[in-house]
Amino acid sequence: MGQANKILPQISGVYAAMTTTFGTDGVVDPEAVDTIVEFLIGAGINGLCVGGATGEYPACSIKEREILFRRVAKLSNGRVPLIFGVGAGNAAQVGYLAKVAHDCGGDAVLLPPPFYFRYQPEDTVEFIRNLGQDLPLPVLIYYIPQFTNPFDLRKGLQLIEATPNIVGIKDSSGLGENVVLIAEAKARVPMLYFSGDDSLLIDAFHHGAGGAISGVASACPELLMAIEKIRRSTNSYPDWLQKLLKEFIAQIDGFPAPWGIKLALEARGFKLGPLSWKGGTQMNVRIEAFRQWFRAWLPVCLDACASNSSHAERE
Repeated sequence: MGQANKILPQISGVYAAMTTTFGTDGVVDPEAVDTIVEFLIGAGINGLCVGGATGEYPACSIKEREILFRRVAKLSNGRVPLIFGVGAGNAAQVGYLAKVAHDCGGDAVLLPPPFYFRYQPEDTVEFIRNLGQDLPLPVLIYYIPQFTNPFDLRKGLQLIEATPNIVGIKDSSGLGENVVLIAEAKARVPMLYFSGDDSLLIDAFHHGAGGAISGVASACPELLMAIEKIRRSTNSYPDWLQKLLKEFIAQIDGFPAPWGIKLALEARGFKLGPLSWKGGTQMNVRIEAFRQWFRAWLPVCLDACASNSSHAERE
């Protein structure tokens, strides 16, 4: 039975899936996040998502994540909505992080399935239901089967229909057929739908997604916000902006997530610390090639974004 009176949080648009800043010792450097938060908010981003896969949450301790949650919340100071990723190694850690997110004034939490240890798909769905229904903030199911325990997406969508506190989904599967499944579910029951894979961004918007939680938006918010402004004003998607997005995605696809995002931010002058692992010879060649490509691509992208944004405002 659908939850016809389900109350959805008022969150939509493009959210930057924030990276995590580390020191040379591999420990989270919370102070380095300050300039990134200001950069993203200054670029007009609709909201911030802290502690998802782009934030490398498995590489952070629970205490480090709490510090980051509180720091980002203090820095943003109510200027943009906040979604906090609460994936962790056990249910108690998830519950603790969700409480911190609530204390920080978060608008929703992003709940992925367990990672590393394997569970049966039906048990994974039960985990999400049992834990999600009791968290202190509205829950978005984080569907990212390439990194976590997979489950039948249809069963996950039924949770949204049947569980009042589970209000929507972020689909990061990268599978086009899932866009259609989610659109069909959204037509049956009120729910939030965020695209989580930038390669399917336009397709997701065409199928009713209300927003995106985007890694690319963390590195080049100007591009995603230009697309979003035109989407809202004209319900169209300029080919030139789509081409720029596809170019960027093609360049970062050869790296482990979220290395390409971090390399792009580094090229823009931000301090993120070392990558999670030291690259070998071939990797370092690809890294240097990406840096050269990005330095040439960025000014072209920014010019196109400024031009299209001006056009959208005139419309």
